[in-house]
Amino acid sequence: MTMLRSFLLTFDPTYVTRQQVLNVLDTRSEIKHWYALFPASVLVTSPHSAHEVAAIIHSSFPLLQFLVTEVLATQANGWLSKAAWDFITHPTSSGRWPATPSHSPRPAGQGDPETHIDALSEDVKKTTGAGTHSHGKLK
Repeated sequence: MTMLRSFLLTFDPTYVTRQQVLNVLDTRSEIKHWYALFPASVLVTSPHSAHEVAAIIHSSFPLLQFLVTEVLATQANGWLSKAAWDFITHPTSSGRWPATPSHSPRPAGQGDPETHIDALSEDVKKTTGAGTHSHGKLK
């Protein structure tokens, strides 16, 4: 079984909206889960490297300036919600994509996104009033 890692993706919001980025993440089987942290920052869970996650973003937005960095709980600090720290310290798949990598991602909009909301997202809604979107979480 491949270990999932947490990454912070931050991008220039003058070029692309967060929703446009989330729409791309939703179509990529390499991205197992996401959490919309700030207007121009998204936590991403993937078994792939930061380089591979960056290649996904660059292929979709070739002119976008962005940064992808792995977030190691033992090397990170800041003031975030418990839900955000749980997402970082315990990266999990949303269940949208198979556990093993697929070569043909399912097009966006297929399947019922509501089936991919887990207990953590319910906790997020209760404690922060945040909503959910497809296989990630909107703050």
